[in-house]
Amino acid sequence: MKEAIKLWIPMLLLIGGAFWFTSRFIQPEPKKELTIATGREGGVYYSYALRYKKLLEAEGVKVHLHPTAGSVETRKLLLSHKADIGFMQGGTAQKGDEKRLSAVAAIYPEPLWIFVVKKSKITSLNDLRDKYVAIGEHGSGTFALSVKLLRAAGIDSNNTAILDLNDSKACDLLKKGEIDALFRVISATSPKIKHCFENRKLRLLPIRRIDAFILRFPYLEKVTLPEGVIDLARNIPAHDLDLLAASAMVVTSNHLDKVLVRLMARVIKKAHNPPAMLKSDGTTYPNITATQLPVHPSAARYFTEGDSWLEKIFPFWIAANIYRLKILLIPILTLLIPLLKSFLPLYRWRIRSKIYRWYHQLNEVDRLIETLSPEEIPAQIEKLEQLQKEIKEHTDVPLSYMGEYYLLRTHVAFVLQRLREISNL
Repeated sequence: MKEAIKLWIPMLLLIGGAFWFTSRFIQPEPKKELTIATGREGGVYYSYALRYKKLLEAEGVKVHLHPTAGSVETRKLLLSHKADIGFMQGGTAQKGDEKRLSAVAAIYPEPLWIFVVKKSKITSLNDLRDKYVAIGEHGSGTFALSVKLLRAAGIDSNNTAILDLNDSKACDLLKKGEIDALFRVISATSPKIKHCFENRKLRLLPIRRIDAFILRFPYLEKVTLPEGVIDLARNIPAHDLDLLAASAMVVTSNHLDKVLVRLMARVIKKAHNPPAMLKSDGTTYPNITATQLPVHPSAARYFTEGDSWLEKIFPFWIAANIYRLKILLIPILTLLIPLLKSFLPLYRWRIRSKIYRWYHQLNEVDRLIETLSPEEIPAQIEKLEQLQKEIKEHTDVPLSYMGEYYLLRTHVAFVLQRLREISNL
């Protein structure tokens, strides 16, 4: 066993040297730090960002949260590399963004809610012409999507008062009757939506021709708000409602390392469940099908295949580093296979050399036997007796080579016997 260890040491050193040389060509481990553009503090996006932060920091990633006014500002931060990850509503991305931004996942549908004064005669989007309409703050996803939908219905700032107001101020003005409609793109679980439903002065404006809007804007989908889901006791809403929705997306700048994108996809899957308050024809969230932007390859691979077998065995970063070092298989296979093939012959030679080295001394004595004078024989006998002692005490060989070991001792004893016979003549 000791001999095998001695043989493996230079082999391992050789492989280690090959590892070191090959490692010079390996991409360095990504910096374990992320900045997430979160939307407004206290909002739904921000609450999810806090959840992501907790899960990411459990994986050893330092997370910075960057509050924003909405999806439009988040987009700018991602494009300028001031944020690595951000929340964006469907409809916010612009032409050309697909070259610089990628979706990690669609995390849930965000319906478009249009509330109007209950007593008003407004029954469709077209009735909002020549009215006062609040469509969210400039820079928000609500503002960006609402402008597109209103323009598709022939409504713009030339024929309607389009107001840039935050949710709280717009809601107060709507209750007072000072504006005619309030647009919101937000999760059905938001307390703001429940508050609007509970206000007896307001009602939800149904969107007609939903299928036509979806054909015009492929990133939109139809979702259903079940009867009574807002408040079962008061049966709010009083019947199922079909709503037009855009997917809330987690988006990344394409400069972000693919390992961190994969980790982000993993975190999203842990952090989200399909929304309980909405039905959407069997679509489950999070997913990679309801995104306006192309899905990052690393995220797509994770959502399609799930954890790799390495990630199931090891913590994420250990598995990622093993995968990152896969290039080192080249020197391993290049060196290890021939080394393994040569190991057995080398091992045999090493063991036998321990035995054969004694034969050199024995052969020298054997060749001199016929020429030795009587005075020289005692010295040779003493030499062979010492050799006999050293072989017994210092030659350690495996059991499989004991035959050759005992044959050596027999040969030494034979030559020693000849010398003793000659000395007695």
